[in-house]
Amino acid sequence: MKKRILLAFVLIMAFAINSVGVSADENQGELLNEVVYSERTYYDEELDAMVYEKITGTPIDLRNISGSAHLRKTDTYTWSAGTVMTYYVEGDFTWDDDADYISVSNARGNVYNVPSTVSISNRVLDIEYGQYFFIFNKYVDVEFSFTATNMIGISQDFSVSIRVSQEGSVS
Repeated sequence: MKKRILLAFVLIMAFAINSVGVSADENQGELLNEVVYSERTYYDEELDAMVYEKITGTPIDLRNISGSAHLRKTDTYTWSAGTVMTYYVEGDFTWDDDADYISVSNARGNVYNVPSTVSISNRVLDIEYGQYFFIFNKYVDVEFSFTATNMIGISQDFSVSIRVSQEGSVS
């Protein structure tokens, strides 16, 4: 009997956690003159949920041998009660394939539309430079990660990352 009452309490709390209000972030707006470069929906096994992903940026020709652009990758996660939480990573990227050069500046990430019963912690912005197979094109990865914890202490880790190569390839 006690186990049934405890189970009922946990289920009620889990529903309540995902059904209460949202907060907004002043940076949630779209980029000025943005262009959508890619969109996809995929199943994330770690989150056990569908995630909508979108890459946007300033209008540029990503096939140019050199260039620069402000690029943003956004993911959304829908809580069980329907609240759509959005998290993103962005930066100003510069690349030059002839000079074997890639860089990022003004990198940042954030999360908004978080249910009021969920707290966000462990916000980390990580920038890593690399090279494919140690001899091919250089790239830079920018990742924003965080932990969401509900009011009964259940935590879930989230992350979003964007990679830009010296050829201007974005993923």
